[in-house]
Amino acid sequence: MSVNPNARTELLVNLAGATVKSVAKIFLGPAGEAVEKFSDIFQNSTNDYFARREAGRVLEQCVDIVAQDLVENVLINTSLPENEATAAILSAEEVWKGAAITLEPIVAHDFDSESLFRSLGPASDLAKKETLLSAGGAALLDNLLRATCGQAVELSSALPSASHETAREILRRQTKILSELRTAIARLPQAGGDRRDWTKTYRGLVVSKLDHMELFGAKLSNIHKRYPLEVAYVSLSTSVTIAADRRAEQVSFVQSVDVEQGLSKGNASLLVGDAGSGKTTILRWLAVTCARRAFVGPLSEWNELVPFYVPLRLYPSGELPDVESLTEHISKSVYSKGADHPSVRELLMSGRALVLLDGLDELLPGPPRRRALDWVRTELLEQFSDARFVLTSRPSGLTDERGFKDFERLNIDVMIRPNIEQFVRQWHRAISHQAHGKELDGLIEDERAVTAALGADRHLRLLASNPLMAAMLCALNRELHRELPRERIEVYARGVDMLLGARDAERDLKTHDSLGRRQKLVLLQQFAFWLFRQGQTNCSTKRAARFVERQLPQMSASAASGIDVLRNLIDRSGLLREPVEGQVDFVHRTFQDYLASVAAISSDEIGLLLRHSDDERWRELIILGAGSAREDECNELVGGLLKKAVSSKNLRLKVLAIGTLQNATVLDARLRTRIEEMARGLLPPPSYKVAESLAFLGDLIVDTIRVRRPTNTSTARATLRLLSLVGTDEAFNLIRELAHSDFDLNEELIRGWRHFDHQNYATEVIRHCHNGTSAVIDDPRLLPYVNELGTVEYLNVSVSNGSDIAKMSSLPPSVTHLSIASTSNAIIPLKGLTGPLKELTLSMYGATDLAPLATLTSIRRLILRPREAWLQFSLYSLPPLPELDELEFDTTRGVVVDLNRRSDRPLTIILPQNSNVIRTLKNPGVSLQTRTSQPEPS
Repeated sequence: MSVNPNARTELLVNLAGATVKSVAKIFLGPAGEAVEKFSDIFQNSTNDYFARREAGRVLEQCVDIVAQDLVENVLINTSLPENEATAAILSAEEVWKGAAITLEPIVAHDFDSESLFRSLGPASDLAKKETLLSAGGAALLDNLLRATCGQAVELSSALPSASHETAREILRRQTKILSELRTAIARLPQAGGDRRDWTKTYRGLVVSKLDHMELFGAKLSNIHKRYPLEVAYVSLSTSVTIAADRRAEQVSFVQSVDVEQGLSKGNASLLVGDAGSGKTTILRWLAVTCARRAFVGPLSEWNELVPFYVPLRLYPSGELPDVESLTEHISKSVYSKGADHPSVRELLMSGRALVLLDGLDELLPGPPRRRALDWVRTELLEQFSDARFVLTSRPSGLTDERGFKDFERLNIDVMIRPNIEQFVRQWHRAISHQAHGKELDGLIEDERAVTAALGADRHLRLLASNPLMAAMLCALNRELHRELPRERIEVYARGVDMLLGARDAERDLKTHDSLGRRQKLVLLQQFAFWLFRQGQTNCSTKRAARFVERQLPQMSASAASGIDVLRNLIDRSGLLREPVEGQVDFVHRTFQDYLASVAAISSDEIGLLLRHSDDERWRELIILGAGSAREDECNELVGGLLKKAVSSKNLRLKVLAIGTLQNATVLDARLRTRIEEMARGLLPPPSYKVAESLAFLGDLIVDTIRVRRPTNTSTARATLRLLSLVGTDEAFNLIRELAHSDFDLNEELIRGWRHFDHQNYATEVIRHCHNGTSAVIDDPRLLPYVNELGTVEYLNVSVSNGSDIAKMSSLPPSVTHLSIASTSNAIIPLKGLTGPLKELTLSMYGATDLAPLATLTSIRRLILRPREAWLQFSLYSLPPLPELDELEFDTTRGVVVDLNRRSDRPLTIILPQNSNVIRTLKNPGVSLQTRTSQPEPS
């Protein structure tokens, strides 16, 4: 039978129409009703006949986009006979036409394409039997359904939310809807593509699987709670211990850098952060950005890598997969052993792999965790030293520091006020992605309200110091009509209450559950505590169902089965999820800890909490338990901690007892006084960790520091850290006093700068203290005031955006050595900068225009540190610097240097060994040398 491409195309248009119509009915209404024309979908949103017709035509354009993608990326890969292809396409259309009654549970799973594809499985299997499809026809049907499921998810994200103005909103956003749909569909993996190009398909699957983040409590009139990472992601700051510049002081110091810059330092990074600090979001963003080859700046070299994202919680025993199975979390079918090259092992061996290992602390402590670490070391790091690795963990997962000697450790910093304000803007921006009309106006007012509340209330800012808590406060600000709770436990309790029935409330569903809201909450608390005592953060669906089954007789729910109740909790609440088929966990570890702490207290397990108080894994549970306990329970728990801490003289237990004061609002006054006295006894703080644990006490602790002043440099630095985190006027005044001491506090004084008004801090603190001989500035907001660093000779400036350098209009007269690192190749902002510089170091990307350096006429030594391989550089780009006598390329990646130049002044050029030199003209006075050879005359 001859192939008629037009006939096939028409069939695919019909399939696309069924797909778009099914999605539009659910997301725009009327769900469950039969509609003949696209305009009928808008019958409840407007009485304007012509507006309905125009909105319907927008959906018809969506059909064309979907159909064209099916033609170009699915049908082109099949060579089936006409009758087989026709049968498969018609079967796919029938499956979609019947999908309206089966999509509801998929919506409860946040409309994930893989879940959607699985839900269509029974109808697809039936179609294969009824039409007697061959193996090839069945494969084409699967490819069509998999492709249209991905397209359906992207369409649902592009459409506005259902309302009485839906038709008008469709028309208003017509261009944006169609553009977003085209872009999103273009990123989808190709179903049935060339097996030899499996990495291309795999990159698409990574994006499809991971390119979203959940905004807890993001309740709009639609059901979307997941947004593209590129819309909602906020870069965080990390602290890394690095060596000082080799020409400055020979000491190490702690520097705050963007997480992207920190990760670029080495091949193996350990990302450490507390609960809710954003570790998983960072890894997902890395995977998606790598898959899209969209890195810029420090991680631009990672665009050539293939990302492998591995959630360690899926392997609680520590038995991890062999390297050829690293793709299985994203897809179990895109790659298999023995597939065409490049294999996963070859990608690792050639250094073209990025392995992202998420959640070491979520493995069982002891042997399972050690097995996992041994696997990372022996199966990955030792065998594939050229690949890139990122491992995340809470501090509690790092019981043996020796196991991490091969990793560069990055500690995720708490968010300070500018970070929090940026996060709030991004959160509301992500929500507004789907809002319109009055809802959009309300979001603008919500953002203003929460920003003002956080600016005015230091206690709220402390609560919002990590992304999860900041997101919860944004959500509660909307939910509670801009009346924010001020206690951490109340934020958790309100958040859990909001999430418990979130999916039903958002869709206005009337459910007939066998359990009431209170019973569900108790069941979730018990499940969380049971999981915690097992040392797990997830378990199999079967084990979870058996646990629920055991609890039901106590809840008068005899008519329900364990699996039915568990499925209801997964589908209808926003607290449990099924990340992969057959596994259950909580949407965030923080919610598990909070619910488990409530269960521990309500089950009268205070003795159990006290017995485990010296176990770091139980720390968060104990602190949260103190906040949810009644007065007598709180006194028993905190009093027991105090007694144990005093008798053992254990510093960690003292800090834990003090930490309970953050949440223990009903504690006996005399007991509280004793703990506050113990806190004062820890002053001046012996370490940064103790300092950070005391900051929540605020000015109460500041008054004691005035009496118990630091006596050495170590405690003085920790004291400054504590005062910076307190951040009050009284703390600022004491910092100003300590700045005049004889201790070496330069680095910590600069670190604290960002917590206060920048100009006031510069004139009141920085100007009047001894700044030391070196300083690191990594916050662009401080650059306008660097001229206050009156004694600094070695100044290191590190910024994400090269244009920020323009804020540094002048240098302190003491600075002789300046080092600038940025993710931009623009040195233009240095134009007009003057100062007695002798040496300038530029860490740059790509070819850099050095002409703006002409005003720095005193430079004798210029060091260029290219961040990209084989930088092409011409001496002709150098302005005539009258004092310059040495130019060094500090890189191991090689450069190509054109020796043609405008000056005859003698110049020594130091090159890496593997560089190429282009001698286009005679260059008198130029000598070349490498770091291991004698000068070579030009």
